[in-house]
Amino acid sequence: MTAVTLISPNLVLQKNDIMTTGIVYMPVSLAYLAGELRTHNYQCNVIDSFGESPNQWREKGNFIYRGLTPQEVSSMVSRDSSLIAIYAMSLIAHDSIVEIIKELKNKFPEKKIAILENSQAVTAYAVRKVQKEFHDLGVDYIIAGEPEERVKLLLAYLENKIEVDLSKEDGFGIRLNGVDYFNRSSNKIKDLDTLSYAAWDLFPIQNYWNLRYAHGPQSSSKYLPILTSRGCPYACNFCVIPDTNDRKWRAKTPSAVTKEIQFYMKTFGVTEFHFEDVNPTVNNKRINEICDDIIQNKLNIKWKLCAGTKVETLRNTSTIEKMAQAGCNYISISPESGSPELMKLINKPFDISLAINLIRHMNKCKIYSQACFILGFPGETDADRVLTKKMLEDLTKNGLDETALFIVTPVPGSSIDNKFSGYKEYSELNFSPTWRDDYEKLSKFRISLYRTFMIHKLIYSPIKMAIQCIRFLRRRFNTKMEMVPYRALHTTLMLKGILGKKVTQ
Repeated sequence: MTAVTLISPNLVLQKNDIMTTGIVYMPVSLAYLAGELRTHNYQCNVIDSFGESPNQWREKGNFIYRGLTPQEVSSMVSRDSSLIAIYAMSLIAHDSIVEIIKELKNKFPEKKIAILENSQAVTAYAVRKVQKEFHDLGVDYIIAGEPEERVKLLLAYLENKIEVDLSKEDGFGIRLNGVDYFNRSSNKIKDLDTLSYAAWDLFPIQNYWNLRYAHGPQSSSKYLPILTSRGCPYACNFCVIPDTNDRKWRAKTPSAVTKEIQFYMKTFGVTEFHFEDVNPTVNNKRINEICDDIIQNKLNIKWKLCAGTKVETLRNTSTIEKMAQAGCNYISISPESGSPELMKLINKPFDISLAINLIRHMNKCKIYSQACFILGFPGETDADRVLTKKMLEDLTKNGLDETALFIVTPVPGSSIDNKFSGYKEYSELNFSPTWRDDYEKLSKFRISLYRTFMIHKLIYSPIKMAIQCIRFLRRRFNTKMEMVPYRALHTTLMLKGILGKKVTQ
């Protein structure tokens, strides 16, 4: 049986911003790849650099790296592996990926190494933009887009089972005779129902559960992320997804989604599911049918739309009612800005009246709501920021449960990746880009927006505010804003040596 080693990098956070950076994401796309490879008789050796030792940490410049050292990672690599594939999980973790590559090339100079793009996350980056650096480090193959079919093809090639010119293959980057070749990826997988389930048994999921915080609000002792669709048809200019998915959206059928949920319930005893699709409700009929299937199968679960969805695709209050009946208790939407003119530059329409109506209805149906905004998009003015503040106030008055505010960074692969300068390394490209000349101004505005939100929530939803404090103490979070202070407290205690262990590389 051919062996392959799959590696996920460290969790990386900025020392001066433990609230916005350091969000815990389980490597969901890598878990799906592991499941698919195992189904096709490949032996998968998974090394989750963060998950294996989440309370171990080390310091490097302005960053904290949580998890295994590169030396510990290399010691866990199967020597029988035909391929070592490193998951480019997030942009802020880029330097962790670089460290791991260097260590692997030093210890296993004969091993083939591939980089896998995380095409299903807005926090990731287009690997084609970093191809030269990866090849210079000794990486043999760059794999963009969905990994399942491409990794199987690469393994068959390495096993001499097929003859193929990888310099011409869809989604592959390779260096031949000093020349870099890259072919843009298309969506090779037309029927997502044919894919295997995520192989979470190969990952240290108990370590994630023990943290009691995640990307989405962790309400119970166990949860699992799930992808019910891939891609997004929209073309927001700050986002990398239009590049990594070519503005295409595909989805699993409702019956396939519920069968997958039932499998995880039976196998892992999980009843809380975090939908990490970048836009799960593009097809309104499908989301309603998923709800119908959950209800008809009497699945007693809670599920959350953690990564955001476009509010217009929810369409109406009947969809909200159906989702609540099926166990949905958290929905994140992304207004981005309160300025219509700036939204034109962003290339994203937003229906504020629909959003207000649906948020009111979410409150009635006991679904917690989040609204995400971006600050500092190129061309944003003080007048635009005033309109953003006004929109946040209006949403909060109508029952919005929480907000998240991100300062724009030029993600490689986004339409604005050439609009900024001043950063020294890719890991600095996170949602608190301290290298920006206007960072101090934007940071102060972000703080003022959070203050405005909290004041309005205290005025219009005082009981909810009190209940949130109780949930914080119980570690049963229904919103991210309840969970983030707990994560920051845990991180602080870890860095002080009370809960964690500091190591040197």
